[in-house]
Amino acid sequence: EESMSSVNIRLQQTSVGTLLVSALRDSFLSDCAIFNAGGIRANKLYDKGRSVFTYADLENE
Repeated sequence: EESMSSVNIRLQQTSVGTLLVSALRDSFLSDCAIFNAGGIRANKLYDKGRSVFTYADLENE
């Protein structure tokens, strides 16, 4: 199991970015979604095995 991360999001695909874009895509029932990585700034590595990404986590990103 991989840790969730937004580390180096401006340089590469990250699990937090994928989570957010997938949530947007699914919420709008669309085929794709694009998100500006500059809006995600925490550069954070979350604990391994974490099963919940909260609204507070989103605000901190």
